[in-house]
Amino acid sequence: LESRVTPDNLNVAIVVSTFNGERYLAAQLDSLLRQSHSNIEILIRDDGSSDRTREMLSEYARRHDSVNVIFEDNIGVVRSFFRLLALVPAAADYVAFCDQDDVWCEDKIERALDQLREVEPHCPAMYCGALEIVDENLQHIRVESRSKRRPSLENALVQNIATGCTTVVNRAAVRLTLENKVEASEILMHDWWLYQVVSAFGSVIYDDTPRIKYRQHGANVIGSSSGFKLWAERLKRQLGSNRGAIRRQAKELARAYGADMSERNAQMVSDFLRGTGSVEIRTRVAYAIR
Repeated sequence: LESRVTPDNLNVAIVVSTFNGERYLAAQLDSLLRQSHSNIEILIRDDGSSDRTREMLSEYARRHDSVNVIFEDNIGVVRSFFRLLALVPAAADYVAFCDQDDVWCEDKIERALDQLREVEPHCPAMYCGALEIVDENLQHIRVESRSKRRPSLENALVQNIATGCTTVVNRAAVRLTLENKVEASEILMHDWWLYQVVSAFGSVIYDDTPRIKYRQHGANVIGSSSGFKLWAERLKRQLGSNRGAIRRQAKELARAYGADMSERNAQMVSDFLRGTGSVEIRTRVAYAIR
């Protein structure tokens, strides 16, 4: 009889990169283990922690068959997540990205799969979504949604709406991400890079309903911004000294994937590089507004 893929037997690998995360790690891992979708494997790479993180991870791996841990030297968060992607088991149908200090709602994976299953398996697909911003004690602050601009390569070149801890990708997106060797030093963050690559070749789904408690504290690698701070950061990216970082990321996208893009997308990246690279600030301002 022909086998049928049902929601229950879809295999999901959750990848976690840890670094000195002892304070909030247990709450995060416990929320992963409570997921309503039970067919999961939790793959954790510790990036050279010096606190009790490694001891805690060893205990979770000892107690739970679904938790697998590797201990390696510090290489930074971007390279760590690329390393994790390369280690994802071949049996995984989907890969979910996870930070070390948040808390997931029990149906987070289930909700993502319900939407991703609408995309044909051969098409690279990404699910991402809104965040419930909470304080150190998980008390509600606000809901942050970035869906004002529809997911697209146009948006991905200038803004990252795909917060990594909300992101789930299918196997086709993993293959696409790993098929070309890229220089990690040219990439701002792994989630932004995934958003650019998948939006250039596939489908990005944005969910306005938050299924994650995004903890804000002093040790966040990337925190949440809103209001004036958000706009100040956007202008700094487009006009200030930091514009070089997003240009380098776009140049790496063009180098690694430009030959395989549609003519329209390749031209868009080229226009972006030309507009943001102008020595005249008036040209950069005009491009930033557009």
